[in-house]
Amino acid sequence: MKSFLSVLLACFFSVYAYGSVSVKGRVKNNAGNYLRGVSMALLYPEDSTLAAFGMTNKEGYYDIAGIKPGHYLLQAASAGYYTEYLPVNVGGNETVLVNDMTMTVNEKTVNLGEVVVSGEKVPIKMLGDTVEYNAGSFKVKPNAPVEELLKQLPGVQVDASGNIKSMGKDVSKVLVDGKEFFGNDPKVATKNLPADAVSKVQTFGKKSDQAEFTGIDDGERDQTINLVLKDGKRKGYFGDVYGGYGTNERYEAGLKAFRFDTKTQVAAIGLLNNINNFGFTFSDYITFNGGLGGLMNGGNGFSMNMNSDFINFGQPVEGNITSGALGLNYTFEPKKGNRFNISYMGNGTDKDLISETNSVNFLPDETYNRQVHAVRNSNDIANRMSIKWRNELDSFNQLTINARGQIKNNNLTSRSQSRTLTAAALENSLADNTSARGFTTDATGDLGFVHKTKGKWQLAQAKLEAGYSATRNKQRWSNQTEFYEPPASIYNSQYQNDDNSKLVTKATLSATRSLGNATYLTPSISAGYNKEQLNRDQGLIPGDGLSIDSLSPHFFNDIYTIFPGMALKKSTTKRQWHIGLQAEFLNMRPTVTGQPATTKTYSYLLPNVNWRRDLGGHKSLELRYQTMVNTPATNQLLPVTYYTSPLSGITGNIHLKPEYKHDGNINYNHFDEFTMSSLFTYLNASYTANKINAAQTIDPLFRQQTRWVNTAYEARFNLHGSYDRPIRKWKLNAGVHFTETVSLSVTPINGVDNKTTSYTHEIGITAGNRNNKVWGIQTELSMQITDAYYSISRERNNTFYNYTGTGSLSFQSPNTKWYAQLSADITHYTARSFDQPVTVPLLRAELSRFVLANNRGTITLKGFDLLNMNKSIYRTSQVNYLAEQRSNIISQYFMLTFNYKLSKTGKGMSIGF
Repeated sequence: MKSFLSVLLACFFSVYAYGSVSVKGRVKNNAGNYLRGVSMALLYPEDSTLAAFGMTNKEGYYDIAGIKPGHYLLQAASAGYYTEYLPVNVGGNETVLVNDMTMTVNEKTVNLGEVVVSGEKVPIKMLGDTVEYNAGSFKVKPNAPVEELLKQLPGVQVDASGNIKSMGKDVSKVLVDGKEFFGNDPKVATKNLPADAVSKVQTFGKKSDQAEFTGIDDGERDQTINLVLKDGKRKGYFGDVYGGYGTNERYEAGLKAFRFDTKTQVAAIGLLNNINNFGFTFSDYITFNGGLGGLMNGGNGFSMNMNSDFINFGQPVEGNITSGALGLNYTFEPKKGNRFNISYMGNGTDKDLISETNSVNFLPDETYNRQVHAVRNSNDIANRMSIKWRNELDSFNQLTINARGQIKNNNLTSRSQSRTLTAAALENSLADNTSARGFTTDATGDLGFVHKTKGKWQLAQAKLEAGYSATRNKQRWSNQTEFYEPPASIYNSQYQNDDNSKLVTKATLSATRSLGNATYLTPSISAGYNKEQLNRDQGLIPGDGLSIDSLSPHFFNDIYTIFPGMALKKSTTKRQWHIGLQAEFLNMRPTVTGQPATTKTYSYLLPNVNWRRDLGGHKSLELRYQTMVNTPATNQLLPVTYYTSPLSGITGNIHLKPEYKHDGNINYNHFDEFTMSSLFTYLNASYTANKINAAQTIDPLFRQQTRWVNTAYEARFNLHGSYDRPIRKWKLNAGVHFTETVSLSVTPINGVDNKTTSYTHEIGITAGNRNNKVWGIQTELSMQITDAYYSISRERNNTFYNYTGTGSLSFQSPNTKWYAQLSADITHYTARSFDQPVTVPLLRAELSRFVLANNRGTITLKGFDLLNMNKSIYRTSQVNYLAEQRSNIISQYFMLTFNYKLSKTGKGMSIGF
């Protein structure tokens, strides 16, 4: 680790060891008033690309540091003024003092809301609360995706996973020409759209669609990036097709095709590979792997509930995965306010996993170990579709329709061997063979209508929501269980067929009355009906006709809800607040195999408060508090034991109460346009009463029985802060972040409440260069410390340390014909409570040659895991155990790929096949 950092830092300082020349001055208007927020750019005269950047403060001062000697063009630009230029000659290690620049009001500037029309090529503009970047002023390699462009923009950060922050806030939406692109997943656009298709990048806090239509600000803001396409990209289609093959029979292939115009967007994205590139985002991978559960089940079909907080010591992409994905997106906007969008996303994976799991389990008076060896193959296919239609019938009426649906197929075969030991004694063992098939369909939708009036009652709203899901699972298993003290042997061979269905409906009516002075009163009423059903058929193999009645229930649960509520809110330019109170009346009517259980009625008060204040100068403070009720799921209520081996079983509890959760947070955001620095802090606290949790009973033969119960509480506190700013002297973006997390939970173990408390401390630093034409460098170092405390086994209280480091060094030849990159990830796990410390270095490299006219073709040689030391290690602490899982993982390969740009854009251009 130390040698790696030393080399990385040496490279870093050798690249940026030139002097510290700066250009300083002030800017005023022709009335003599000094101007704040003027974009000051040093441009290369030959192509007007950005060399360095600054912004004036409230006194009109600017200071552009870290300038190489040479001839530049100094540009001053601000909305509503003519752009001014001044030649500047920078030489030696001196400070260049520029005379005051005077800007003249541009009477011809056209303002369109947050967009200013201007023919000037200005690298960065401040347009009210919007920051606009001219994409052509920032250099990226040919064929680079939008993500690489965003990394060059001052005030924007992109982490190793592709998550984006702008002005210190997490970006939740990415629009293309103001329209949604593949729903609400921002990474689909940033990882697939080519950077050379983008003219401008705009980032701002977007109001909700309802607020934009009604004119009543609800205080909701989504940090949004809007990608404005070049005019030529709206007159044809563009994209690329690629394919590659390498050692160890590794391969990848893909297609990206886009067509845009002023009214329509059409996009198609597809891929196929066996290099663990599993889809569009990491959430798809989690979906296909059934969540993060099942770590401890050893292939016997039983997994612990993973909804409670757990301590994660690292989560690599385990196993060997062959995956394919296809996405289609169509958006049509015939006129402003009327928009239709349909998206399809399909993913499929075939995964081979071999794992070794070792765990230490704590009981009130002893501990025991479990070792599991498992070999699994899973095949998963999911098809998802969403439709959105927003139709402004006229200036007073808006109709919205949203519909989503999916079809999923899952297949699993598994063989496992497990052993349970105390000290050195073998207590039991299990040999298991399991196969399972699942088929799921679900669909949800909502219909909304908003009517505006000119009277005191300014709004009337109605919304209908409905959803239905159906799942059929078939599972077959056979296992041999051995007990050693006293000796016993049990053979078990059974089947289980589950049919689940769930219907959810809800209707809401509300009205908004103006009380004057931007204050509004909103009464509302909602009513809902949910119906959940489970039919289970479990019996002996062979034949589905040998059902075991006690394990084959028919379960129904009808849930009725009524929500009357009232809200008072006020919205001004600088401040928005909202105070609401809802009552929830809840009626649950479960039925087990034709026998009605006791009908249960609950009532709750659900207060909520939102407050947001614009403190000026791109500073804001926001407070939120809300309460919610979570009803038990069908499998948690069903009073029948689910088991697939004599070693474990889980039983529902018909007497479970709903959870009642409080959640509050405070966040402060400050973006300084003079330094392009951002500060973001976030404090969250949540408390859940009647938490639904898994009570465990482990008998003297170490058989584990679990029953769902209500525990007293679960609590979590999270404090996060981050600070990012450019270091202009070295042309760097640098940042520091920290996270403090405290979680508390109660889980009964053999009748004793195990109170688990964990403290997680994480700190990290990042650094990377800005807008460098030749060399690029990105580094990130982080350390995580976790303190875990268990009330039933205090001797197992411990502190764990993890260290991670990532770095990349890239080179772009001046003639843009060659590109090279070397990147490394290093993770170090300490040995506390585990057998030994582990260091996992992962080194990757690529060399690209751009060929054909306009760099249309790219030949790339990739090397993965150059040291051949990649490992999959997953360490976790949860409830009453510590566990380590080691799995097979993709290892060293080399691959040669070819990428070809598809293009038929602009007048007279060829199709390019």
